[in-house]
This record gives sequence, structure tokens and C-alpha cells, in this order.
Amino acid sequence: MRKLSAIERQEIELAIEEAYANVVRHAYKGTPDALVVVGVHLSGLKLSISLSDEGQPFEAADLPELDIEAHYREGKTGGLGLYMIRSLMDEVVYQRVGLENQILMAKYLGREVPPALASQPAEGNAAE
Repeated sequence: MRKLSAIERQEIELAIEEAYANVVRHAYKGTPDALVVVGVHLSGLKLSISLSDEGQPFEAADLPELDIEAHYREGKTGGLGLYMIRSLMDEVVYQRVGLENQILMAKYLGREVPPALASQPAEGNAAE
């Protein structure tokens, strides 16, 4: 089995930390001891990670596209978690299943994103 590169490890860790922070901050309104279920699956070179919670519903598709330059020009310092997650991972999907919020993230290890995925625009809750 191949080891993660230092960059892959850092990107994955940061994406998980940001996703978890968003769950605590937004879904659970700051309750740090609320349940968050984390799943990890490796299939070939695709590492899939999921975080599930039963907090307040969240629809990523309802959020406008972040203009990062305008964000900084306006002096904003927060609100970059979702942008960072989408930038760090190759696939990001948010969904609500029953009473559960789910964020599904994937990273292709040791290679670039498959061309078919890299050229596709985001649809629904998929990352852009």
C-alpha cells in the first residue's frame, strides 16, 4: 500500500478539520460534544471520506459562489471553510438524507483528478 505524500495528508487533514468545524459551528450551533460520524474508504487511488450529523439542515447549493478577491477586498476574515474544502478535495458533495446532513469528500491519491471529473461543471450540491 502506498503512503500518502505530505501534501496529500495535509490537504486531507485540513479538509476534515474544516468540515468538522462547520458541523459544530453551523449544524450543532457550537455544541462540541454532539455526534459526528466519520467514514473512510479507500478504493484503488480514491480515498473517500464522509462526515454525517443530525444537526440543522444545510444546503450547500443555496450558497452563492465565493468571489475570493472580493471577500478579501471587503476585509472579511471568516466564511472560507467551504471554499477551502472544495479547493483541497477532488470531489465534494453535500446532501441531506432523512434527518442527516452528509458531506462526502474524495481525493485521488498520487495523480491528478481524472480528466472527466476535472472538466465537468458542478451540479446540484457537488463541489465546483
